[in-house]
Formats: sequence, structure tokens, C-alpha cells
Amino acid sequence: AIKKVIIHHDKFGFPKTTVREIRALSDRDLIGPNVVRLREIVAAVPAESECVMLHDRVVGAGQRAPPRRRHAAEDAALAEAQGAPTPSAAASAADKPGTIFLVMEWAPCDLAGLVASKVPMSTAHVKAYVLQLLQALDLLHRHRYLHRDVKSSNLLICADNTLKLADFGLTRLAEPAGSATRGRMTAEVITLWYRPPELLLGATAYGAEVDTWSV
Repeated sequence: AIKKVIIHHDKFGFPKTTVREIRALSDRDLIGPNVVRLREIVAAVPAESECVMLHDRVVGAGQRAPPRRRHAAEDAALAEAQGAPTPSAAASAADKPGTIFLVMEWAPCDLAGLVASKVPMSTAHVKAYVLQLLQALDLLHRHRYLHRDVKSSNLLICADNTLKLADFGLTRLAEPAGSATRGRMTAEVITLWYRPPELLLGATAYGAEVDTWSV
């Protein structure tokens, strides 16, 4: 998946939601089988044949590959083998140089699209998806992260039926109980259909239970 970041240079600058997403997905504590991986961050440049990789890729436990310039041919060969769109192809389609793209793991569909396709799902499949979602949330919550936007369109489904929790733009760290800053979070999070009653009533002090309600 490739996410284009819209930057309003004349108003708000780099989006806060993108900063949160990059910060969360760069946290090694959140590396797990059911959390989408951020592969790299790509910026469009004037040259049509190349793009710049800004994000250090994780290449092993505690190791990172240095940032380097990647060419379209290299990206195309890798993406063709994986059946995924290339980051350089997305960057070359940018409106202007400086456009940023977040390159995630490739997944053929999300849960919302799978449900809309009317493809029959067995009880075993449903149970497997719910279990994987709960495992992803357990990983987040054990490290004090709140996702705050759990919904079917943010659940990627891989070809092997692995579920990946994605879209971390509204994610933030939960304040410990009794903290002086606890209770200063916004209630304007989580898509309305998945929003728990306390947020509908304007609560600003909440924790992992808001993600659990969305499930």
C-alpha cells in the first residue's frame, strides 16, 4: 500500500497525523505479525527516473540500512516480483517535487472491500480475523498505544488471510492513570459508526477500552 501525504505548505505544514503514523510504525515495540509495516518514506524529486528514500529501512534486529537513492528500474523489478505498485511510480505521478509517500506492506484488499465483495466467509475465517485484530490491539495496548480509528477499511487482508492493522494517523500514547495530563485527549476520534458512547458524550479521559468497543 502506498499512502500519499498531502502537505499544505502555506497553512499547516507537515500533517500531524502523518508524524504520529511514522512515529508509531517506527517503534520497534509495535513490530508484529498483525501490524502493518512501514517499508520506507519516499519523496518525489524533479528527475523522472528516480526517487529519494528518506526512511531508514529496518533490515534486522537492531540494524538499519542507510538512506540511499533508488532508481525506478530497481523498484519496478522488486515490485513486479511481489505483485505490488512501486514507490517510484507513485512518486513520478506526484503533482510537484516534495510530495511524500509512505510505502507500507502490500495487501490485495481490506476487510471492508472483502465484505462488500460478497465473498462467503466461513465462521473459521471470521474467528481468525477477530483473533488477529485482538492480537494487534493487545500489542498496541501493552505498549500504551491507542489506535483510535479501528474500522474495517483499516484492516488489511493479505493473500494468506493474515490481517494487518493499518492507518495509525490518530494513534497516540495513553497517559497513565493519575497523570496530570490524563483527560486532555480529544473526543473527535474514531469513525462515527465505531465510536464508543463515552466519546459521543465528549469524554476526554479514556484508554484502551475505546479500541475494544470498535471491535
